[in-house]
Amino acid sequence: MDETRRVVDVAYRDLPFDTGRVYVVANEHGDMHTYSLTPCQGDTHICGGTGRVGHVERTPDYFVVTGAYRDRTFYLSPGGDGYLTWRGVDRDLAWN
Repeated sequence: MDETRRVVDVAYRDLPFDTGRVYVVANEHGDMHTYSLTPCQGDTHICGGTGRVGHVERTPDYFVVTGAYRDRTFYLSPGGDGYLTWRGVDRDLAWN
């Protein structure tokens, strides 16, 4: 069942970074925060809006971005959702 869902995700849903920059919104400690994640350095890395250079790894279910923002790991799934890990706590997010 998971494999079928993944095939549908790739075929019919938006994938992170397909059209370049991704904007993320997430609730952290009661406030809404926004982030931009941009492919950089020949599309081999992801740069955060603060100028930090991070990495992206594709897993079966997520595009995992680390290092673009301090203490934050972004898990972006096809279709515009996912979660953010910040200080050991998972927070829902939306991206476009």
